[in-house]
Amino acid sequence: MRDDRAGRRVDSLGDCKARGAKVPGRRGAPPLAGTLSGLGDVRQDVCPGHVTADKFFLRYNPLVITAATKARKKKAPPLVLLVEDDDHLREALSEIIETRGFRVTSAGDGAEGLDLLRSGLRPEAVCLDQWMPILDGAGVLATMKADPALAAIPVVWMSGDWRQPPASVTAALEKPFDIEHLLELLGSLCDAE
Repeated sequence: MRDDRAGRRVDSLGDCKARGAKVPGRRGAPPLAGTLSGLGDVRQDVCPGHVTADKFFLRYNPLVITAATKARKKKAPPLVLLVEDDDHLREALSEIIETRGFRVTSAGDGAEGLDLLRSGLRPEAVCLDQWMPILDGAGVLATMKADPALAAIPVVWMSGDWRQPPASVTAALEKPFDIEHLLELLGSLCDAE
């Protein structure tokens, strides 16, 4: 037994049944009449002067649990996959991008980036370096575009070798690039989703 926020005793459902209280939602019992607070908490009077835990009420009223769940859910910040082999640049870019409200998952080479995507990671955008060990940016890009599950993910191409970027990239940045330009690109790509 514990006290709830209002100072009323909170007993288990078993304690209420033992005292012969009628259980809401059962024959002869009063209808469910809980309320949602700003946080979505639900309380239900079962025994006079007593309150059961949230789980009991929600167990018997799925419409309320749906409303409470929707009220609690907030859209997660956009996820960006950063594929860059330079450790210092990758860490610096990750920190800067995260300070602007994005979530960042990073990979140290193209093979690691593809493994993340194949394992189910679905970022709103991929920042992809051109020259990397094991699998370069062109290899990652070709594999992504050949896979229907990955083909629609926008790719920001990052390269110090400024030749014509692949036609299938969404945007291209020449290293060294202005970080504000990258952040604007990510913002526009993630807002478009």
